[in-house]
Amino acid sequence: MAAPADLDPVFLNGVGLGITGPTYPDQGPTGAVQALGIQPSGAILVGGGGGMGRHNNLGELTALKRLLPDGGLDLSFAPNGAFIQGPHTTVMGQVSEVNAILVNADGSFFIGGVFENYGPASTVRALVAKANADGTLDTTFVPPTLASNGAGRYVQSLALDKNGGLLIGGQRGLVLAAPIGLFRRRTGQPHPGGCPDGRAGPDL
Repeated sequence: MAAPADLDPVFLNGVGLGITGPTYPDQGPTGAVQALGIQPSGAILVGGGGGMGRHNNLGELTALKRLLPDGGLDLSFAPNGAFIQGPHTTVMGQVSEVNAILVNADGSFFIGGVFENYGPASTVRALVAKANADGTLDTTFVPPTLASNGAGRYVQSLALDKNGGLLIGGQRGLVLAAPIGLFRRRTGQPHPGGCPDGRAGPDL
């Protein structure tokens, strides 16, 4: 039996080589794990920072994956290819990133990072999105489109306030002459679609 703080051999066997970048075994700046979230089922959401990665150096390069509690890749996550298609970006010179994951009690979750869409390219979700527990997009949460993730614009952190509002922190970019932004989006009644909360600062 493993002692406290020992590495879990079952998980190590399941995860294999881990989350690997497109140039593995050259680790470089890509394939980094930037965010983690645990769903009530015990499944592990993994967000990629600095680029997208593969599980055990196999399969699709994506910025968002779900692992089983034993470290194996959950192939049932996001059916119909939703997470393979997105979150993604078409901005030249940038790659998709998931820098923050916030899991709700029902297993649904918010993600924040560098992306323009989630799922089909026509489904705009710039920098922040909400997904159902299975990884498909929650289409009822439609926040106003945040600024394009052009130079220096991305979400780094997410949190819920005591009233259920979604706090969004990140880089606003030089064009707004303020390097760090903090904003609030309502997630529940009376604006279930993530409308701006006037109590917070200006929108991106």
